[in-house]
Amino acid sequence: MKKLLLLFAVLLTNVTFAQHFEVTPEGLKSKANQEPYLVLDFEGKTASELYDAAVLFVNETFKNPNHVIKSDIKDKKLRFSQRHSMRVKNGGVKIPVDITFDNELSFKDGKVKYEIVALDMGGMEFTGNVWKCYAIWNEKNGKLRLEEEKNELEAYFNAVAQQFVDAVNTNDDEW
Repeated sequence: MKKLLLLFAVLLTNVTFAQHFEVTPEGLKSKANQEPYLVLDFEGKTASELYDAAVLFVNETFKNPNHVIKSDIKDKKLRFSQRHSMRVKNGGVKIPVDITFDNELSFKDGKVKYEIVALDMGGMEFTGNVWKCYAIWNEKNGKLRLEEEKNELEAYFNAVAQQFVDAVNTNDDEW
């Protein structure tokens, strides 16, 4: 069931917004241009409207929004923390890993720069020595080791971006 939900999340994000994150040996990048961020387009919305929508999104999404907001510069930038738990293959068993990160949103008229910063993957690394960490790619030969975990991370981060896009595009004026 979890794999089915993960597949649905991947397909949904591929249909509804143009840019997507992908997990690369160098880190989390935009699939479109290999930058470490996405540019989300919201034609016709001002930077102030986008900022207000982001603040509303954080307030409606988190139990304690004042605790998760790390930086708030009105109409310019909003940074908030999030956490995700997953399991990583380690030999024949799966080990729980907690991932913590900050979402950083920068606002301009008609677009939002969305970046994942301060990413701590709880002992997992994009590329590394397989004897020292849970490396997605082996640093010695460059081969993908943890394909399922790579796919789960991509689906998760793209679903988080999609939640934000959906929240901004929702018309709250109609009840």
